[in-house]
Amino acid sequence: MLWKTLFARTARKLALTGLQRDLVIGSMLGDGYLMPTTAGSCFRVSHGHQQREYVDWKFGIMSDFVRTPPRECGGSYYFRTITHPEFSGLRGAFYPGTFKKGVPVEVLYQELTAFGLAVWFMDDGASDRKQLRINTQCFSEDENKLLIEFLQAKFGNCCKAQQGQGSLPPSRRRRHRGTIHQSCEAACDSKHALQASPVTTSRHTRGMEVSADEAKFMASMRRRYLEKR
Repeated sequence: MLWKTLFARTARKLALTGLQRDLVIGSMLGDGYLMPTTAGSCFRVSHGHQQREYVDWKFGIMSDFVRTPPRECGGSYYFRTITHPEFSGLRGAFYPGTFKKGVPVEVLYQELTAFGLAVWFMDDGASDRKQLRINTQCFSEDENKLLIEFLQAKFGNCCKAQQGQGSLPPSRRRRHRGTIHQSCEAACDSKHALQASPVTTSRHTRGMEVSADEAKFMASMRRRYLEKR
């Protein structure tokens, strides 16, 4: 067990690369989980057995921080990282004083790239005729509206919300918020970011460039934040 302790101590001194951080942020919009530990937070990836290759792909990117390769547990195939200060910081953003995942717009605006958006789609997305659909039932109606505004402002994706309640009983409909549909043409560039080799997307690529739409969007988000305070 000594090697595991030494591995963790060494890994905690490393900073996440842009690609690793992009993957974590994209996953957190999807199926990822920043799990609290006694020493901070770790990042956990868990998918069904049919997505083993996808889990292995994520593991390959995050392996600098993982002591044990992916393994099976019941109906899932998963791995978790060691505790790391950056994971703790991101947990504070995605779970602000609560155990319910939220939408940290400031973090997404500053750091979510086309690669991270592609990871989110690979976690929770699907093709729907000439559109792409992202399942967002874990977020509230207001958060879904916020995500739509964000995707339009930062990526120029034409999105709309659709209630996904279908045949759910009334007792469950309140929790089943819906899905986000993106136009196929606008979203495909993000999906194809996964196929880039070498991957050139990074949260540093765009520097300090801010479009008029982005500036307007962020100003509105700050006003909402101040109003809530």
